[in-house]
Amino acid sequence: MKTNIVAFLLWFFGSACLGLVVIVFTCSSTQVNCLRQSSGSYNCQLRSLFMGKVPVFQRDVRDVTGMSVKQDQDSEGVTYEAFFKTSDGHLVTLTGDSDSNYDLVTGQADAISSQIASGVDQFSYTADFQWWVFSLIAGLTLMSMLLSFFMLFSGRRRTMRTM
Repeated sequence: MKTNIVAFLLWFFGSACLGLVVIVFTCSSTQVNCLRQSSGSYNCQLRSLFMGKVPVFQRDVRDVTGMSVKQDQDSEGVTYEAFFKTSDGHLVTLTGDSDSNYDLVTGQADAISSQIASGVDQFSYTADFQWWVFSLIAGLTLMSMLLSFFMLFSGRRRTMRTM
């Protein structure tokens, strides 16, 4: 019975910890705030927000002149990622992760590109995280935590069968 309790606790809390770690790394949105400089380029501040609310990470991109979408293909399929183009030719990632949804990534790039092309003095854009990912991870985590209770009671069934 003691080994069942230890196995239950490991499974229960291991599932909870793994689920929380995955949620922290996948459920963040990116807020972009850009100011036009005298040279015509933009200096942009990118903030990662956990669950769209809590600031986690901040970085600056200087001399932004446009946006582009990069396509990568490997054995698992095609992924897309939006990048800022700077005046010196560098590419800086928008969100830091790629997605297989072409329309989502190009929508982000097009929204920012249109603001840059219009020449406005400042603009803001938020690339929200996908709620279905949060729902999926939370559901799988809860299911695993509930299934851990079978580990707790698995020894009783074996004891009853031997009687």
